Amino acid sequence: MNAGPRNGALRLGIDCRRLRFDGVGRFTELIVTALLRRLPHIDVVAFGDPDEIAFFGPRISVVPYREKLLSPRAYAEFPGVVRSHGIDVFLAPQYYTSPLLECPQVRVLHDAFPLRDDFFPPSSAAFEGRFGADGLRRLAHMIGLDDADRSDGTGLTTGIIGRLYRMSVARAAAVVTVSEYSREDLARFLPRYADKFFVVPLYAGEGVAGGAEGRRGRNGGKGVLHVSKWEPRKRQIELVDVLERVRDRRRLDARLLLVGKPAPSFPEYCERLRDRLVKADAWTSVEAEIPDEVLRERYRGAGVFCTFSEQEGFGLPVLEAMSHGLPCLVPRAGALPEVCGDAVAYLPFRREGLEEAVGEFLTDADLLDHLGEAAFRRAAEFGSVRTAESIGRVLERVTR
Repeated sequence: MNAGPRNGALRLGIDCRRLRFDGVGRFTELIVTALLRRLPHIDVVAFGDPDEIAFFGPRISVVPYREKLLSPRAYAEFPGVVRSHGIDVFLAPQYYTSPLLECPQVRVLHDAFPLRDDFFPPSSAAFEGRFGADGLRRLAHMIGLDDADRSDGTGLTTGIIGRLYRMSVARAAAVVTVSEYSREDLARFLPRYADKFFVVPLYAGEGVAGGAEGRRGRNGGKGVLHVSKWEPRKRQIELVDVLERVRDRRRLDARLLLVGKPAPSFPEYCERLRDRLVKADAWTSVEAEIPDEVLRERYRGAGVFCTFSEQEGFGLPVLEAMSHGLPCLVPRAGALPEVCGDAVAYLPFRREGLEEAVGEFLTDADLLDHLGEAAFRRAAEFGSVRTAESIGRVLERVTR
């Protein structure tokens, strides 16, 4: 699978150890696809599991590398692995890739949430279960975290994430994020490096995106769809609570489909959501990890899309839903207004107004028809050409 360098081609390494359904994985998939299709002069070299990377086809070069995302070994050895394969520039899709790389780095930080006071930190116990407590403590010492031995709740986990965030930015030639909202947020917390931040917008990948044949007016869907991992910031429990009250008080037969898998970093929240769904079993259903072709059918078969998440650095599932002409109800927060414009309905800022807003949204047929058309047009403004051109400009800046 490793085709080797082409004469004169820029060898761009990419950490592909995390692919597919979750946010970072989906971002990596979209970026690699855009590069392969739109910037053929770049020799893309993927580091990760060859079986997963095979998804991209024969044009991509592959370096097998399966070390855990957060481990002392990867932190220390990965720079040498990259150096041995003659990489000119390395694209790291999140904070976990070792910042000690010797070649110019383009780091990706999807948002600044780990730097904020309202950050929902992952469970330290869950992180230790995934990556090993001893390994995390050694990694903490290696990155100079003074309180590495602290075990009070999420201190070690948030300390590692925050330190790697800052190290990534400090050592990067450029930092890519996915929206102007996230760029401004990162610059607010890291003003010293504000001139390093660049926006590369995403798009709905062709495996899940809609088309004229998939617009809501032609599928007649009735259900409410929500797509995301199970995390506290996604507020799925609150969505179920509000929708249940709307069903009861307005006598609506509105069913909810949650598509997304429990995030292992938030076991307590996931258990609470499971318990809540058991109580709402008669009108809710869950699909954890499904292939793109099935996800596309879920978008096509839905009536509306709804999310309560106020912490979105971009909001890719919303854009995917819009590409199918789905009317969307979202918070006016994070990057969602930037991505969605006036093509969606917005939730009120006050929690006590959620029930009325959801009820009005679900029962206003004229509004839903209008939003379906507007959403479809808005989503068409985001495509792989725009993404490839944006990342291409960043690479030109780094290599000139």
